[in-house]
Amino acid sequence: MKGSIVVFNKQNEMRVIEDIEETLLEDICRQKKQEHCLVQLANGKVDLGYISNAFFREGEIHTD
Repeated sequence: MKGSIVVFNKQNEMRVIEDIEETLLEDICRQKKQEHCLVQLANGKVDLGYISNAFFREGEIHTD
């Protein structure tokens, strides 16, 4: 199932990653509260940095 993952850093800033399989959330959650969260995205390995929390939502997230 594809959807969007919302991650938060140390400063509680939010980043949205869309069109992602829900299984990626498991990888992110295993690495929460570490200085580097390394994940495999379509364009290669990405370091998301420190992640304090992460959530998955099926489909896209619409922001204004």
